[in-house]
Amino acid sequence: MFGFFKKKETPRNVADKAPAAARDKLVAEAMQNARKAREEIGEETLDKIVEALKKREESVAMKQAREKIRNMDQDKLADGVRAFLDEA
Repeated sequence: MFGFFKKKETPRNVADKAPAAARDKLVAEAMQNARKAREEIGEETLDKIVEALKKREESVAMKQAREKIRNMDQDKLADGVRAFLDEA
């Protein structure tokens, strides 16, 4: 009846209406490229890369955590640690 009561088309709504076949084609192509790259690199090398990335992420997270702890109010930090130890 009135046009202003209709739901407006947003880019997200338009993307949802995109043909599923085109999306499936892109996904299949991406999977094929991933398989090809995995074969070229080799599983052993890929595992080494994964481990190196995990170590790097862990070390960055630990550095950030240490820096946050250093910058915290020491009294508040001590109270939190005592409360944690009391619970255990």
